This record gives sequence, C-alpha cells and structure tokens, in this order.
Amino acid sequence: CRSRNLTYDNNLLRNLQTRIKVQRRKRRRRQLRKIFRECSAIVRRQTDSRTILCGRNYFSESMAAFLADPDRCLEGEKVELLKDGNSSTVARLEVGGLDLVVKRYNIKNVYHGLKRAVSRTRASKSWENAHLLRFYGIETAPPVAMVESHRGTAPRISYFITEYVEGVPCVDFLRDDRFSREKKEQVAEQVAALLARLHGLQISHGDLKASNIIIAARGPVLVDLDAMQKYAAAGSFHRAGARDVRRFLQNWEDDRELSRFFQQRLEQKRILS
Repeated sequence: CRSRNLTYDNNLLRNLQTRIKVQRRKRRRRQLRKIFRECSAIVRRQTDSRTILCGRNYFSESMAAFLADPDRCLEGEKVELLKDGNSSTVARLEVGGLDLVVKRYNIKNVYHGLKRAVSRTRASKSWENAHLLRFYGIETAPPVAMVESHRGTAPRISYFITEYVEGVPCVDFLRDDRFSREKKEQVAEQVAALLARLHGLQISHGDLKASNIIIAARGPVLVDLDAMQKYAAAGSFHRAGARDVRRFLQNWEDDRELSRFFQQRLEQKRILS
C-alpha cells in the first residue's frame, strides 16, 4: 500500500475478505450440486432400481457394465477382498484397465435398513466428500463412481468406487524401520499439516484412525469419508474437531515419542489446547 501511496484501511480489507469467502462458498455449492446431475464432468443414469453417477472421463462400456451389476464383478476370481464386515465390504479389482477400490455399504438388519431408508446413503456422502476435498486441494482417493440400489423409493445397498491409491497406512509407515527417521519426521509434519488444514476449513473427518490416512508418493491421502462433515458454525465444529483430535491421538497411545510429537505439533498449530 505504501509503495503505491495507498491508504491502508482495515474495514476495506475485512470487506474484501468477506466477499472472497462468500464467492468461494457459492463456487463450492455450485460444484457440489453439479456432481449429482448430468453435466460435462458427470454421467448420470437412473432406473427404477438403480442410480448411477460416474466421472465422464472414467465412463466406458466396461465401466457401464460393471456399474449395472457391481455384485457380479465382486464375486469374480480376480477380486482382492480388503475387508468383509457387517456394515461394509471393500474390494480391489480391475475394470477396463483401471485399478479400483469398491466399497459396498451393506444393510446389517431390518432396523438398520429402516434407518438407512430415511437418510442419505453413505456412498452419496463419500462421493460428495471426496469432491469436497478435491475442491480444496486436499489429497484423497480420486472418486470414480457411485451406485445406489433401490427398493421402491427407499435407497438400499450403495457402492462408492475410487481409484486404488498405492501407499502405506500412516500407523504402519511411522513404525516401519525401513524408513529413515528424517522421512518419518517429514511425513509426520505433513500429517499434522493435513489436520491443521481440515481444522481451518471446519471439516471433521469423523473417524481419524491412522489407517484412514494413506502415505502415498504424493503425501498423506485421506480415505473413508462417509462420516466426514463440513460445519458452518464454529461451535458445532469445535466439538466435532475435538473428537477428531482425540481419536487421532489414540493411535499413538502406545508410542510415547510419536504421541508427544503430534501433541506438540497440534498445539503449535492451535488445534490442541
């Protein structure tokens, strides 16, 4: 301002910052609305029994066949089962030359089915949250597609498909003697910076197990997004953010050095008081 003989005005600066925030919020909302409809970036297919959303750059004949009946492909011989739980099934497979991870959100029982019938599917939440993170430039597994199966008008089983991310879970990486101390410190700093970024955006992951942070060649990658939520109110986020921090620090309860390191870094970044 001085170099151009301009008067510094706090009110003008605050007004500019407010306008920037408003425009960013509008752009984010437009972007997240687009991912649920047919547009230049998204293919949408709707039938009485199924809703399909797929990134247009991923859509092909083989992808369309897979999305029409994911379960048939999940039962194939070349499928690598990563998790087989009551609430979800996770598998790695190849479709049209793409290395993919499919997460199927199961219905555990009648009560669970009734509860899910009146709420958004977890796949649709993961789909939206993955695009939200990418909007902010935060690394996550690239979202490929989402499928919701229906019985009548109520959503039932749903599927979230991403690219496979080659990497090591954070908890394993930081305890692996094959990696140097310098590399571990670099990665730990990156993880702390990731948590600070989420905190600054008032985003709660909802399940910050260290296994939900994959250390890839490009840095920490956040996965398992169905419980993630962005908060508008600071008060509501404060409680959710505090739960995230507590859950993250639980990963290191049996490792005093790592626990102290992360506590110090989170305190420095004003995430932990």
